Amino acid sequence: MSELEQQPVNEQKKRPKFLLVLCILTFISTGFEFLGSLLKLVSGPLNNDQMQSQLVSFQEEIDKMKEIGADSFVDSMQTSIRMFKQVNENHYLAAFISIIVCVLGAYAALRMFKGYRLGFHLYIIYSILSFVSIYAYVSIGNVPTNYVLFGSAISLVFILLYSRNLKWMQ
Repeated sequence: MSELEQQPVNEQKKRPKFLLVLCILTFISTGFEFLGSLLKLVSGPLNNDQMQSQLVSFQEEIDKMKEIGADSFVDSMQTSIRMFKQVNENHYLAAFISIIVCVLGAYAALRMFKGYRLGFHLYIIYSILSFVSIYAYVSIGNVPTNYVLFGSAISLVFILLYSRNLKWMQ
């Protein structure tokens, strides 16, 4: 570690409470995602029977959506089914990538919590990876647009919220 990283943040400046709240939210989010990914890694991919059961359930939902005329949701659901199949086919890669991304996010929040701007830059990388990493094991056409839009919107909001605390960080 460099000498600059070993020095604590100026004690006269107290950590902003808003930064504390954001870091706690990030720790909770990355913690749950990490535990979920570990459980997925341990449990392994779905077998054929489990996959068929899930696909039947998805098809029932699609049929209900067709009945009420929600065709745009039907297309999105069919894309989600294709994504679900590819995630299951690449189960271990998906879980491994998710674990790495979660660790990066928690580390970034920890660095910001301790007052280092490096954490903010790492958080930006984490935010992008959190919704883009799926393309490592799912083809572009099988990722629903709303997945990308929602992930990027949440990431952008948190990046903007964290950026309000950059003055405090070294």
